[in-house]
Amino acid sequence: MKKILATLAACALALATATAAEAAPRQTMTTTYVTGYSMQDNDPAGSRAIAYSQLWGFKTRHQQAGGDGTYANPITLAVSPGRYAPGTRIYMPHVDRFFVVEDSCASCGAKSSWVDMYVGGTMSDPTSKVDACMAQLTGNYRMVVNPTRYHKVVKGPLYNSRTDTCAKVTVRG
Repeated sequence: MKKILATLAACALALATATAAEAAPRQTMTTTYVTGYSMQDNDPAGSRAIAYSQLWGFKTRHQQAGGDGTYANPITLAVSPGRYAPGTRIYMPHVDRFFVVEDSCASCGAKSSWVDMYVGGTMSDPTSKVDACMAQLTGNYRMVVNPTRYHKVVKGPLYNSRTDTCAKVTVRG
């Protein structure tokens, strides 16, 4: 009897593992046009409101735009509606941070592949510095959709309000 139970348990474990592997989304690499947004140009302006908040039952990480770029606390990412499902995790090697789809981006539909990273900041930050940061981070970059957790991470917002500094682009195009 013990042998039969052990065999059944082993079969159940193998089946569960195979099913989980099939259900897990595959990691894929793609190139996309990347821009940034902040509280200053969010909709509504001056807020950290997001389209796919946990408050409304979406399987996302935050109630408002934020995150520190780690796998456990990815930064908010805006995409054109329907491009990626809310809650999709993305890794951006050019800034060494993880992101999660939590917001929509109306202008992102202007290009076939465009995402908008939440850079952070506050309303009291110098607009010129935040805008310069967003411009510095704009371009065509590779990104990993449904990444594993094993990527290099530089923890923190893309724009640091305390130091008025912007994240460095670590990998070009």
